[in-house]
Amino acid sequence: MNELLNIFSADILQHIISNKNLKLCQLNSIINLLVKLEKQFTLTFTPETPVAMASALLVIEMRPNISVSITISLDSGAILL
Repeated sequence: MNELLNIFSADILQHIISNKNLKLCQLNSIINLLVKLEKQFTLTFTPETPVAMASALLVIEMRPNISVSITISLDSGAILL
């Protein structure tokens, strides 16, 4: 549980949670943080279609049975959570 608290106490994640708005450079910062902490994660990108915005799904593996999923919607160059 401490691992989860350490990750979510990072300034970049606090910014995302409070503002619900994310820029691509901030997503890169999250990836860098996860790599630095040696956390297993998966980032999946789904391109825009005529009926849906582009999106990304970030899944952070905390333990074998615990993961955190964050869905990120992409709109007009900005990333919205």
